[in-house]
Amino acid sequence: MGIRAGIVGIASYYSRAFAGALRRNREAELVAAAHLGDSDANLTAVGALARGDYAAQYGLTLYESPEEMIEKEGLKAVFVCARDHRKADYVEVAAAAGLDVYISKPMAGSIEEADRIVAAAQRHGVLISTLSPARYDGAFAEAHRRVRDGEVGKALAVRAWIQHGQLSVARVNEVSPEFGPGQGGPELGLGVYAADALCWFMGDRPTRVYAEYDNLNTPGSPFMDVGAGTVRFAGGGIGSMVLYYSTPCPAPPWEVEVVGDRGILRTHQDVYEGILWRTGEPRVAPFYRNQNDVIGRGIDLFVEACIKRTEPEYRIDAARDVIEVCFGWNRSAASRAPVDLPLKRT
Repeated sequence: MGIRAGIVGIASYYSRAFAGALRRNREAELVAAAHLGDSDANLTAVGALARGDYAAQYGLTLYESPEEMIEKEGLKAVFVCARDHRKADYVEVAAAAGLDVYISKPMAGSIEEADRIVAAAQRHGVLISTLSPARYDGAFAEAHRRVRDGEVGKALAVRAWIQHGQLSVARVNEVSPEFGPGQGGPELGLGVYAADALCWFMGDRPTRVYAEYDNLNTPGSPFMDVGAGTVRFAGGGIGSMVLYYSTPCPAPPWEVEVVGDRGILRTHQDVYEGILWRTGEPRVAPFYRNQNDVIGRGIDLFVEACIKRTEPEYRIDAARDVIEVCFGWNRSAASRAPVDLPLKRT
């Protein structure tokens, strides 16, 4: 068998997505998960499987703490799906035990926590990476290759827009791993998509950001549901992003455009090739999914890196810089002023 793996946290969407991807990977053996004290009531409240159901579905042993799971199962890697503000804690535990770590997005709940994760990788010599779906979609990967190979010349501007349906106020509760107190919410959940796309395609260091956020269609939510922002890069290029979490659409479309001094490149991913609009329920019915298995691809590449001991496809220090862009946007939206990078610690 391949590397013995465990899941840390079973309350997130990614708890099931990662477990399914690991089950499909021939080089990984998923054997355990840590529920981190989440009760069946809490799990049900966030739409997750109850403890016993999760263990049965994926054929694994459940533990409360990652420390006990690591000690008893002889793991080589863990896949962290915990709440954002605790991810750094669990990464440090695993890294100190010599395990490689893959983290659900966003990689951390603060810049300080992201820095701790980068330091853990360096201190213990382990591989740490995180999810960035656009990097694992075939169309976006091919578009990036063409930009990298100079097919549009020098990149002058990059634009990214991300739409992810509508945040149900019911998902905003005390136990939610994405939308509970202290968690990243759309600002990080969608922000990392856009920020990584801009930084990845521009291939340069961000130096200044600006953003406007508002809550226009989900007034009962504490989170923004629409936002726009810019990034200035060290070499002079400009990135722009628009985020939507305000419309009850069934699929998360993406678009990235790169303007160079010799051409323009654009790629669009609607996830579904066909969409039916009609009266009655459901009003919108998508059909024929054409999106790549971006989560599976990301995990496959990480498992391969673990086995071969090569640098992960998505370097954790690059992911840390993306987190900084997101927090720069947050500060800018709050202050209504541009914010220089790197951020000053508060």
